[in-house]
Amino acid sequence: MEAEQQRLRQEIDSLNEMISICQDQLPATGVTVSRQRAAEMQQMFEQYVQEQTSRNFKFWIFSVIIRPLFMTFNVSVSSANMDEFCRTVLSWLEQNCSLPNLRPSVLESLRELSTTTSILSDPGSLPEAAVGMVSASRPL
Repeated sequence: MEAEQQRLRQEIDSLNEMISICQDQLPATGVTVSRQRAAEMQQMFEQYVQEQTSRNFKFWIFSVIIRPLFMTFNVSVSSANMDEFCRTVLSWLEQNCSLPNLRPSVLESLRELSTTTSILSDPGSLPEAAVGMVSASRPL
């Protein structure tokens, strides 16, 4: 059992290293986004999640899954003018919204959701937990 755990840890380390190498090879896209604009967008996102979660706790689960996409959109898409906006949105879509790119992101979000909440052991407590998470403004 211990040997199997060690083997799996080594496999995880190896896969994480391969992921890092692949990500280093990706081209840098989009334009530089000011930290202030990025922070404002993040704040608006958090506020929207809080409002929607208060209406339906399931929105919080959706927000956990969509947050990584929002973050990449926020730094990749330019709204300087309509042409730049269209070009950067299409580029962002190609790089971030294909199934091969979405699968690992969604898997990681679900893994984090399952390890930071009691969704697997006590799904009935999730509505309270979701409202509590957004009330405390604590994203996963």
